[in-house]
Amino acid sequence: MRMIRAAFLAMAGLWPATTVFAQSAHSPEPGNPPALTTLPQDKNRLIVPPPIATGPLPDQPRMNLPGEAPLTDDFWTSIDYLWWWTKPSDTSIPLISTGPRTGLTTVLGNGVIGQPGTSIAFPQKDITYGTFSGMRLNGGFWFDDAKTAGLETTFLLTENRTYGYNFDANEASSFFPTIPYTQPTGTATSLLNDQLNSGPGALIPFSTNIVFMSQHQMFGQDINYVANIGRTPSQTLDLIAGFRWLQVNESSMLAMTSSSDVDGSTAVVNGVDAIACNNNFFGGQFGGRIREKFGRWNLETNVKIGLGSTRQSVHISGYRSVNGPGDTSFTQPGFVFTQPSNIGLNVVNRFAVLPEVGAKVSYDLFDWCSVSLGYNFLYLSSVARANNQFDNETQPNTGYSPTTYTGTRPAFLKESTDYWMQGVSAGLELRY
Repeated sequence: MRMIRAAFLAMAGLWPATTVFAQSAHSPEPGNPPALTTLPQDKNRLIVPPPIATGPLPDQPRMNLPGEAPLTDDFWTSIDYLWWWTKPSDTSIPLISTGPRTGLTTVLGNGVIGQPGTSIAFPQKDITYGTFSGMRLNGGFWFDDAKTAGLETTFLLTENRTYGYNFDANEASSFFPTIPYTQPTGTATSLLNDQLNSGPGALIPFSTNIVFMSQHQMFGQDINYVANIGRTPSQTLDLIAGFRWLQVNESSMLAMTSSSDVDGSTAVVNGVDAIACNNNFFGGQFGGRIREKFGRWNLETNVKIGLGSTRQSVHISGYRSVNGPGDTSFTQPGFVFTQPSNIGLNVVNRFAVLPEVGAKVSYDLFDWCSVSLGYNFLYLSSVARANNQFDNETQPNTGYSPTTYTGTRPAFLKESTDYWMQGVSAGLELRY
């Protein structure tokens, strides 16, 4: 009876823990791991292998190296020194001619273009103003923490450059200067030639000074909305859209002082022709820029395209003043290329395109500061320039008494041309 009870308890798992069972005949020898087939298996356990990734790994953010500035910040500002030059100014007609002083007579030919002994003294080529110094200020900021929308403005200024030419002659000079032009009849003549062929006689000047002076300057500003459409730790791409204003100013002056002996008295004639052109471009603008980082070095390229209108304001003025002979003195409007027929303010509006391209290489001195070298090319399709507004057809007063001008020439020519300015820059950029 006890044996039956013990067997029943053992089968039910209730036998005391001290019960020892015999080892299986298939148990491994001591020191050897058991065979996999001899280990107990859980038939209810489902073993699933881990998934294997077949696509590209997700991008991992690249940490900036020590001393390496990030590509973007909340605010940025820069200042650049500009060393630029502009398209030469075309002067389509001769303004100063010379003829031999010996043999001055009342016969046609004194400083007249095409006559023997006459040559063009100025201009012999287009007027070049040389290089312009200037500055460019830039600043902007992001509206949001993600740095996807921002505002930026740029101000551009070049110096006012002056070009000058002077021709001075007296009784000891072998050549004598004058101003050539064409009469309304189509006949070529000159100021000296008409003076020698008008009363009160052949008044040969004993001194003449003719001066040409021209000035040129450019400046402007734009303001743009900036939208970032792509950014990695080493590259960024921004699109811009906004408004642009650019002003191009050019003025020219032709002046003469001539002294003659009239019956023992000195008659002095002063005359000035002046033309000033003011060009204002107003228009919308769009474009983009790409910036790439190579350690501490950065490369930035940008393109801007403006579409709008250029308001061309051309102001023409002039006068002739005579002192002598005797008590005769007067001043009247108009000299040679300016007369009441074209004196005044003339305004023309023309459609214009203003593209600009640039590239800049910069080096990070600190996380918040970098220095740069760059190049820019700017083009404006329509401007009025002063030096090609001179109308060669005219009939000036060369006598010693005032006259009333009744002609229709010279006229406002409405001349327009394209314009470009380009050059290099060196600057400093701050980010914070």
